[in-house]
Amino acid sequence: MLGVEIELHGVRVSRAGVDNKVTLAQTAAHDAHGNPLLKLVVDGAHRDKPCVEIVTAPHAPQAFQSGPLRDALDLLQKQSKQLAQQSRNAKSRPQMEDLIKAFNATLKGEATRFRLAAGEANARIAAPGVNGKRCNDYQQTNVMVPYAALAQKDSGI
Repeated sequence: MLGVEIELHGVRVSRAGVDNKVTLAQTAAHDAHGNPLLKLVVDGAHRDKPCVEIVTAPHAPQAFQSGPLRDALDLLQKQSKQLAQQSRNAKSRPQMEDLIKAFNATLKGEATRFRLAAGEANARIAAPGVNGKRCNDYQQTNVMVPYAALAQKDSGI
């Protein structure tokens, strides 16, 4: 099983006391191990550049190629970046609640299981300043392997 973490360096968050791994939003739906299917957390606070990170629960690898999860991830990345860019011309910065509402309103079919609810922090969203350099998204893949299967020669691992 695989999970991904996608750091959106072009989507910064601000609020007093925002720390790494604080949950900004998550799905009500969970996997068999109790992990939310999808959540948004803070990353980069230790570098004084807190940004939105999308984190998924472990899924079968093909779920990231096409289907409801892929659709939800693409939509969430797109809407996060659009909202952050809008902050440049707005009188006040959009809030995480605005992103959650926009994302949930556009989910259709099987993708509705990835509907988000507000998490621990109600942060504001913004694009980095004009001199901000780290705007590329970074993705890492997490692999979940049942340890008991490692010792079984016929497990395929």
